[in-house]
Amino acid sequence: GNLPTSPSGKYFKNTLVSLIKDKFSLKKLYTLHRLDRETSGVIIFAKSREIAQSMAAQFRKNRIQKIYSAILSKHLPQFSKKSVPEIYISLPIGHDPNSKIRIKQSVNSQGKPSHTYFKEIGKMGDYSLVEVRPYSGRTHQIRVHAAHMGCSIVGDKLYGLPDDGFLRWLSEGDEYLLSQNFPLHRQLLHAVEIRFPHPVTRIETVIRSDNEKILKELNQSR
Repeated sequence: GNLPTSPSGKYFKNTLVSLIKDKFSLKKLYTLHRLDRETSGVIIFAKSREIAQSMAAQFRKNRIQKIYSAILSKHLPQFSKKSVPEIYISLPIGHDPNSKIRIKQSVNSQGKPSHTYFKEIGKMGDYSLVEVRPYSGRTHQIRVHAAHMGCSIVGDKLYGLPDDGFLRWLSEGDEYLLSQNFPLHRQLLHAVEIRFPHPVTRIETVIRSDNEKILKELNQSR
């Protein structure tokens, strides 16, 4: 968390791509997908153009499956009598026309089809630990759908604060968050698993990272 995937804007050397290239003395490293700067967890790269092209085709055909874990600021709404609350959201996402923030997205009828599955793993006081499966790859998709339910991801400044609060955080930094009792220095969203056909052997490959990181960060913030 808090490490950009690729160089952009003010981030050039301190990025995941740059650090991996330096560590393994790689001249080329191909980015297959990205995580938001504040999101932690599993990410995969290719070391050759041929493999990158093969994997890009797998992404286009939706053969890459991802699972995330998130800690929500409220309990997941329960709309049925199932013992474990779970929600499948199918609502379009696009630029938020009512926001002054250029990058902010929202659920709106002019957006692109977006589908996200949330399943509650456990309750921690007022918070919920959930498993999330995004079935489309829209910008900020998990964060937007979580906020639309009324339970934004813990630590998410863009969707957990009003616009004015987000802009004040940009100008004043974490001191503003402390004054508002806003939790944490990053959003508690973690890419826990990625599953894909190996580009050479075609054998299903699974890479996992457990929930320990976001649970530890939540406990440290209390």
